[in-house]
Amino acid sequence: MRNAAGRLGIRILAVTMACVPAGPACTSESDRDVYRLVANAVVGLTCKTDKGSFMGTGAFIHADGYILTTTGVLPEGAREVQVFHPDLGRLEARLVGADPGMELSLAKVPVRAEGPGYPSLPLADSDGVRVGETAYTIGNTQNSILLYGRPALSPGIVSAWLDLDAGQNALATFRGRMIETTAALNPGVDGGPLLDGAGNVIGLLSFNYAPMRRLGTAVPTNAVRETIRGWIAKDGGNAGTMPAARPSGDAPSFAEALAAAGPSILALEVTRTASDAPTPRPARQDPHAPLIERPEGVVTGLAVSRTEILTTEWNVHGNVESIAVLLPGGRRIAAEIVGWNQPQDIALLRVAEPLLRPATFADGTPRVGTRVALPGRSPHPDRLTVTTGIVSATRRRTRDQHMQIDAPVNYGNAGGPVLDGQGKVLGLVNQVRARSRQSQNSGVGFCLRADVAVEALEWLRGGAKVGAARRPFLGVTMAEPQPSPGEGAAVGDVIPQGGAEKVGLARGDVILEVDGEKIGAWQDLVEIVQRKEIGENIHVVWLRGGERMEGQATLTERPDE
Repeated sequence: MRNAAGRLGIRILAVTMACVPAGPACTSESDRDVYRLVANAVVGLTCKTDKGSFMGTGAFIHADGYILTTTGVLPEGAREVQVFHPDLGRLEARLVGADPGMELSLAKVPVRAEGPGYPSLPLADSDGVRVGETAYTIGNTQNSILLYGRPALSPGIVSAWLDLDAGQNALATFRGRMIETTAALNPGVDGGPLLDGAGNVIGLLSFNYAPMRRLGTAVPTNAVRETIRGWIAKDGGNAGTMPAARPSGDAPSFAEALAAAGPSILALEVTRTASDAPTPRPARQDPHAPLIERPEGVVTGLAVSRTEILTTEWNVHGNVESIAVLLPGGRRIAAEIVGWNQPQDIALLRVAEPLLRPATFADGTPRVGTRVALPGRSPHPDRLTVTTGIVSATRRRTRDQHMQIDAPVNYGNAGGPVLDGQGKVLGLVNQVRARSRQSQNSGVGFCLRADVAVEALEWLRGGAKVGAARRPFLGVTMAEPQPSPGEGAAVGDVIPQGGAEKVGLARGDVILEVDGEKIGAWQDLVEIVQRKEIGENIHVVWLRGGERMEGQATLTERPDE
């Protein structure tokens, strides 16, 4: 990997706590067990070629010193190969084989003169890997092995099986069926193993991804196993002494819920007369300018009756020419838009034939901390993808009608349901769009609550069409952290040409009053501003470095998020 920061800034937006000895504790005892089991078999790698220097992660897969990695870490012609082991320090290695078409490289260090050989990871049968099972990435993240002497572990799940024919990066050269994961991929982990719940290698971390989902992927072990064995044999080694895979005994997370709700989760093919995705402004001019636009591909919807489908308004926004529902078995049926609500980001579609299986909605609002699954039908209509997480907050966004969730949210699962452990619908994944302040897969996602969606169905069925709401805006964002309760609202960004900038507010100021009303917290400021009108003048009092300041600010129209 030559330019990890640039690649990961586009490709992987999910953030997962890494478990390293100097940092926070791992998330569970099973995570710690896996870490203890595999950490000594994972190494950092560096090399040089005529094109420059490369670095990344590798894993011992044979006690005689064979190390598995990718051509993104050890390309063809790699020389001066250095291995950094958590306990053994720096070792010299040589390149045994490299196959760019498989993104596969194999290196070797000298056989240990004493002891049982190098600790090694078994290669599992990747054909048995199921969506929803536990998965881990581990590696030399941010040079953790070189700097701290240990690799970094990130837990997640197998989120999809993807057929990827086109590489989304020049180094993504493998074509075929790949494993997708929600475990974090960060600079330095390239070339490392994707592990199952027992610490077996199920894949080799790749540079590829699906544009609709933008999560990490791995080349399955079964795609490269015979090539590895052939290289070892040609090198004079004994491939028959590679370690045997350990039984994982891992049941897919939310397997029963996905089986129950799966028939209600639908793939929608939306055809537009022309692309209407907004063109981003340069990032330096707009700190919230989108890094990625909505790609072409199917989107997800949820059957709510035998003939009706809910999805996001954004999924069917713009110059729509036709919508097709892709049913299991390959049948396509036409759908029409009945109604939509842009502020809620919800739309109702209808098909002529009663062929759909409606989902079951949960009663009440879930508690914060409730575990949830977010299935989708993109990019492959014939199979489910899934990400998992928890409910982070129950009343957010437009008139407190949304829930916040920490599961990865992206174009691939937008429009699909948020499920509980019984497969009942807790909400509809939405608010995923190009002009969003939350990056996709960031751990800050939103869904319209189920009770709100059910209520909205009544007027959507009547053909209601609600455009974007016009809301007043002071022109500031919330700073992190905020003052203690009762001490005001701290200002983060000040939006150019807004009322706050014109009155003289700046980052770090603490707003104390608006029109004589005391501001105890950020939510107080939001509620007071929302009661005003666009163009209305308000009297603002704020604190800057101990000095009390005040002025008249004119509210502008809030921009689309």
